[in-house]
Amino acid sequence: AEGAVGAGKRRSGRVFAFDVDEARVQRLRATVAAMGAETRVATERADFAQLDGRAARFSRVRCVVLDPSCSGSGTTFFADGGGGGGGGGGG
Repeated sequence: AEGAVGAGKRRSGRVFAFDVDEARVQRLRATVAAMGAETRVATERADFAQLDGRAARFSRVRCVVLDPSCSGSGTTFFADGGGGGGGGGGG
């Protein structure tokens, strides 16, 4: 399963993924690679709240998805084949 990144016929767009925790960033990168989506998903260790939303690289952003609990459940969901979600992360 390709998940949301590769879903649908229209294959344009880019996903920016940020986390302050290096371990979660590395886990996300591994998941993105397993999905074959490295060219579509840019992962970065950064504090999202400190980013400049007016920066040129974000000029075409149309949607923001947050995981305020920092559970890491989204990365676990894809990593385990889409089963039970949950777990991981912390923080």
